Amino acid sequence: MSFRAGSRVVYYAAILLVPAAVLWHRSDALFSPLWYADSWFYLGYFHNLVNFKRALYPDFYYGSRLSWILPGYLIHWLFRPLIANIILHLAAHVAASVSLFRILVSSTGPRAAFLTTLFYSVNPWVWTASGWDYPAGGAIAYLLLGIACLTSATETSHYRSRLIFAGAFLAASMFAQLFMGIFLAMGVLYYVGIAWARKYPLRTILPHAAASLTVGALAATVPLCLINGLLIDGNFWFWSPSFKTAGRVIQNYTWVESIWARGRLTPWLWFFLLAAALGLLSLFRWSDAVRRRDLSRLLTSLTFVLLFAFMAVMQALGFTWLGHSYYACYLFPFAFLVYGHSFFQAAEQLGRVAYLIACAGSLILAAALWYDPYQHPLPGGTDWLIAAFVIIAASVALRKQSASVFIAATGFAILTYGTYDGRDQSDRLHATADQYLRVMGARQHIEQRRNGTPILFWYDKQEPAFHEYFALNSTYMAEMARVSDHFPAGCPEHWDAGTMIAVISARTDAASTARSALSRCTLGLKVDVGDVFPVRDGPTRYTVSLLNVRSDYSWLRPLSATFSGSPGKGALQVAEQDRWLPLELWKAAPGTVQSPTTVGLDVRTPAYKYAYAMAYPALNVPVTGRYYFVVRYSLQAGHLAFGGFPADESRWLAVVKSRANLARHADMVFSLNLRQGDTIILRVANDNWYDRPSLFTIEATMAFLAPTN
Repeated sequence: MSFRAGSRVVYYAAILLVPAAVLWHRSDALFSPLWYADSWFYLGYFHNLVNFKRALYPDFYYGSRLSWILPGYLIHWLFRPLIANIILHLAAHVAASVSLFRILVSSTGPRAAFLTTLFYSVNPWVWTASGWDYPAGGAIAYLLLGIACLTSATETSHYRSRLIFAGAFLAASMFAQLFMGIFLAMGVLYYVGIAWARKYPLRTILPHAAASLTVGALAATVPLCLINGLLIDGNFWFWSPSFKTAGRVIQNYTWVESIWARGRLTPWLWFFLLAAALGLLSLFRWSDAVRRRDLSRLLTSLTFVLLFAFMAVMQALGFTWLGHSYYACYLFPFAFLVYGHSFFQAAEQLGRVAYLIACAGSLILAAALWYDPYQHPLPGGTDWLIAAFVIIAASVALRKQSASVFIAATGFAILTYGTYDGRDQSDRLHATADQYLRVMGARQHIEQRRNGTPILFWYDKQEPAFHEYFALNSTYMAEMARVSDHFPAGCPEHWDAGTMIAVISARTDAASTARSALSRCTLGLKVDVGDVFPVRDGPTRYTVSLLNVRSDYSWLRPLSATFSGSPGKGALQVAEQDRWLPLELWKAAPGTVQSPTTVGLDVRTPAYKYAYAMAYPALNVPVTGRYYFVVRYSLQAGHLAFGGFPADESRWLAVVKSRANLARHADMVFSLNLRQGDTIILRVANDNWYDRPSLFTIEATMAFLAPTN
């Protein structure tokens, strides 16, 4: 169904303005909740894409969702954090809303489509997808854009270009969330059914459609492969970490969440139960729809019922997707497609004034809900939800009468009020702008001093501002970059020279307390307080103390090496002061390129993974004891392994790997118990996971002997 160009512009302009009903009083809907770590993970990728994927967190599946991360990275590169956050989330939300309208207007008429889109655009549970940095908002937007292109392709003979766009958007949806592959199949089924209903010759159109969709999918996939492989982390198959993780998750799913909360069903499920009931009602009338070739309502109902049934079965099997709002939210587009074919049909019969009153009343109700969700105007009990269902059922029964439009709007408003109070099982569903600015201000301060090095966070979850601490930590992958959340208890599991430790606390002595506690954690490292800055303007003032970890070999006895007989074999001996081993004696393996510089040896390893790169002459040890061997390096690209071989070069005696960072002057250290007269050969190897070279500079080579008691 088409409508005038002027009317089209008015409707689309109105859809762009609907979010104002959500944001007019407070902008919370645009911010991820402080307690939900995963959303903040992606914000970290938006700001530190290359550093995260290449160095700090290589091969993590979070970083493989490039169709969401790359737009977020670009927007945050162009704009300040607050503006970038607003642009990204509004873009995802509006793209989804406009696409929903475009899909519905083809079969329901513009008025019914707009009212449905209005309720979609103000739905608070939809905003938990589009208002968070988790990729659900992007995946839903891409999905609806793809289905809108499929719908448009059934309305014109020039369908191939629209199918190419559909293929690109649908592929982008799956790359944002692998889980969306199930939904894409249903979108293609929808297209085939609509094409059949409109009497397209399927034998002719389907092969062309398959080819066009494939071209579109490749058009989205190939650039992402090239960007990731050439510019980011060297892995052209950028989605591979998602597939690996999916396999592990299926074998060991641990994020179990019930569909019951506070004595009743989780609130978002009420919307799906309504859509399921309406969908089943449509399916019971399938023969009449097929006979009339009016399949839009039938196909959207079939799609939703199948997807909802699938997720319900998975919930029963222990994969509790319906229990998590950030998984269940993927059902909302199809639920609202069902609503669009079930309600508001009589809106086409209303006079212009009556229709404007219906739209204005719906917006006013939505704006009232978002004024202050935590001061809820309805008790929120099950009785209100049942009342909403009864009112909506009445609107369905009277769907051909003008009054049904107002009845349906009232029922939807009550259903929305009855299911939302700004919280779910965990806590508030959105942070505030002030909280976001405090977290991002602290993060910006850290980034000015971090210089790409690994970072660990240390704080106490009993402090009042804990959730802000947690959100800041989560922008660096939460527990993967944490000493402890029981400050000052705990010790880092993995840390070495070059690591930064951020201590977040309201305690005035946090920096000195942390330094004292860390001194007991390990030998060979010292901690200096680099910077302490306050985070103000919140209900609780706290500070962030940045501690720098550096090497400390003062407790070890330094060794030097002599090569009196042959440059291919030397002897270690105790030195009176620190003496570095001669760098010029490192020998390049075949395929390695080395060149001396003023700061050391620049090295490019062979291009294949795990290749040997450099070897040091064999060294005899003077006495029995514990020996420490150190390579100080600056890494430009890739990953390294450093260790020791026996004289026969049969195996690694010990090996350590480069820290996941691209910082300067880091140390790789390994230790061995050796006997007097033993020989050790030091070796450096390429430790990339892919066939790509590593580039680094060897700045120093050192050997030490632990003192005996």
